[in-house]
Amino acid sequence: LHEPMYIFIAALLLNSLLFSTTIYPKLLIDFLSDKQVTTISLCHVQSFVYYTLCGSEFLLLSAMAYDRYVSICKPLQYRVIMRKTTVSILLVLAWLFPSCQLVPSVFISYGMKVC
Repeated sequence: LHEPMYIFIAALLLNSLLFSTTIYPKLLIDFLSDKQVTTISLCHVQSFVYYTLCGSEFLLLSAMAYDRYVSICKPLQYRVIMRKTTVSILLVLAWLFPSCQLVPSVFISYGMKVC
């Protein structure tokens, strides 16, 4: 189970778990309480995590597609191309790139006033 395909599937599972813990607790609190109040800082945090995990899911699926492409089209070179370092780099990029991409927009929107 240490093949790259299973590592990417486990990362996608972790992404789905984190994605559900981003949305559902606040949704349940809003359903059970009489007042549905959200602070602007909580809204910024929730939107940052939501969009980061959406971007990570897209990049994880892209990495899985690349893994399958290499295994089908270049089967003799699969072990050379998809080493542990390559898989690690793809995973780190899939997790960090979306958050680095969203940080400037969060800082810009944090300074705006709410209507």
